[in-house]
Amino acid sequence: MLLDTKLLRQKVYDLAISGQLVPQLDSEPDVEQLGKSPEDVPFEIPEKWKWIGFDYLLNIISGTSYTKNSITNCDNDIRIIRGGNLRNNTISLLSDDVFVSRDLFDEKKVVKNTDIVIVASTGSPTVIGRTAVYQGTDLFQIGAFLRILRPKNTEHFDYLKFVFFSNYFSANIRNKAQGTNINNLKKGDFNSFFVPLPPLEEQKRIVAKVEEIFAELDTIDKAYSELEQLGTLSKSKILDLAIKGQLVPQLDSEPAVEQLGKAPEDVPFNIPEKWKWLQLNLLAEYVQRGKSPTYSDIESIPVISQKCNQWDGFHIEPAKFINPDTLSKYKKERFVQDNDLLWNSTGLGTIGRVALYKSELNPYKIAVVDSHVTIVRPNQQLLNPLFLYYYLSSATVQNSIEDLATGSTKQKELGLTTIKAYLTPLPPLEEQKRIVAKVEELFALIDAMKK
Repeated sequence: MLLDTKLLRQKVYDLAISGQLVPQLDSEPDVEQLGKSPEDVPFEIPEKWKWIGFDYLLNIISGTSYTKNSITNCDNDIRIIRGGNLRNNTISLLSDDVFVSRDLFDEKKVVKNTDIVIVASTGSPTVIGRTAVYQGTDLFQIGAFLRILRPKNTEHFDYLKFVFFSNYFSANIRNKAQGTNINNLKKGDFNSFFVPLPPLEEQKRIVAKVEEIFAELDTIDKAYSELEQLGTLSKSKILDLAIKGQLVPQLDSEPAVEQLGKAPEDVPFNIPEKWKWLQLNLLAEYVQRGKSPTYSDIESIPVISQKCNQWDGFHIEPAKFINPDTLSKYKKERFVQDNDLLWNSTGLGTIGRVALYKSELNPYKIAVVDSHVTIVRPNQQLLNPLFLYYYLSSATVQNSIEDLATGSTKQKELGLTTIKAYLTPLPPLEEQKRIVAKVEELFALIDAMKK
């Protein structure tokens, strides 16, 4: 079984903040007790350490809510980060970040390299309390649902961030979040939190040890990534065989597919005799680009965008939310349904990426897509959604995207007409099911080899 480095990193944080990662030295002085220590300590710490109240070590800076009229389309204005920018303890700048006029610049709310940023308001109980830091040079401010935790002494920053990345903090702070539909962290929730603080020199030794261990874990992650790459190449070959009718045998008992529409003269590759090449719109009940919505700070119905669609499925966390007052403009078919294919049809890097939508993965149960995503709703009397997913995921299709897309080096687009006319190989429905089952069986074997 491969080493779970993510869990191991969390364990390192826990050891680091409990005094178990490096030895204590007699030459280092005790930490001064600032304020009262907690009556019930969360866990044992070394004798020279002290439990220090949050408000003695950090200031809290709240984010700002901006009106729709404040939003600009100019990336030379002030970038505003939100909860979706915080991932894996790092702040990432995203292509769909919003910007506000430079008139709204607030230096106090600009994120510094010695700040810890936290999600303080969200509808997701797993996202509340998520923390991250930024080590780049870009200038940006926090939005309404975030808070900056700014150390009063920046010398403590490198150690303090480990406290806020630890299981101790995440479990403690999430227990304090309150709200019926929205989880909120108030200033008092932070001020009741205590930090296990070592002497400053020991902090430095802890930081150095964590960095040393993480460098070793990075080496392990790289080796695992190379193994995954081999698996990806194998999966690519499996999909190539699957979409060409070479993965499972054809059965005499299964009828040939009916040719709908005119048979194309030029086809991408040869397929079995009983299969047919059909335009995608003939195999779908609904093919439509999403709309550009009016967004809201209220967590209501999520809008699935390009960044929500990943190769392992769609992810709701990066989604923004639609203004509930505009829902009446959406026809019923525009709401995403189970087994819809969500095809990224605009962008760079993500264009052509496809995800199969499952409502069970969406805590809000309903969703719409924005104008960069096309919904393809298969006619399941003709087309198995997973077969279509594997076809659109294949290297054959993905390698054709650039040639089919129009636009410049800054923005590429798959037109709706192009998508509807896209040629799709159609096996008999029962053979589609057998192909899907075989692909999943082989993929599971490849994944098991990595463990």
